[in-house]
Amino acid sequence: MSGRKHRWGEASARRAEELLVTRLTEGLDEPTAHELDYLLRDLPELDVESFELAAAAVELACWQGLESESESEPMPLVLRDRVIAGLGS
Repeated sequence: MSGRKHRWGEASARRAEELLVTRLTEGLDEPTAHELDYLLRDLPELDVESFELAAAAVELACWQGLESESESEPMPLVLRDRVIAGLGS
């Protein structure tokens, strides 16, 4: 987050990231969803797709963990590469 230059500062970027995680893991109520939308409008450099890819990777890993080891398949390489690239941002 360092080096980000936007109107509200780093605290707003942290709040937006917190709300993105909550949206992807629990969902947001309407007022909080509006707050996130408002923050994201002023944070175009925040890579929302990276959060979505990371959440998808975690969910896939959890589902795979529920299956028996003999039935589990590794994550497709294309998706794995996108997740890893997103986490490095």
